[in-house]
Amino acid sequence: MTVVDAGWPAADVLTAKSWPTRLITTAQVVVACRATVPGARQVEQLLATLPARVALVAALGPTKWPGVVSASCGSQIRALRASGHLVAVLVDRHLDVTGLTANRLPKQLATAGRDLAERLLPDLSTTRQRRAG
Repeated sequence: MTVVDAGWPAADVLTAKSWPTRLITTAQVVVACRATVPGARQVEQLLATLPARVALVAALGPTKWPGVVSASCGSQIRALRASGHLVAVLVDRHLDVTGLTANRLPKQLATAGRDLAERLLPDLSTTRQRRAG
């Protein structure tokens, strides 16, 4: 698994002749966004332009979205959500301020990370269940 936070606008990543652009066309793509109206709109536009199928959307915010955010979702986000391919990543205000440290991740954030990993790498989940059993 490779994680890339390009720090560039999506249009630039998609049109550049660079390794992140090549990676997007071949890898399982996880799109991260904020669970807001602008975030949902931007992701919907991005999903329409990506050359590869998006494996997951990681939405930073509450598990249950406010009605106005849900109403702003287009068909692609709704389909990902209905199929279990949208994972809520709850906001941790402390990490917003401090960033990641060597300390253990908050439980809710670790759970969201496991959910993402298990959806991306289902064999990993099966192996963990066999070890636990």
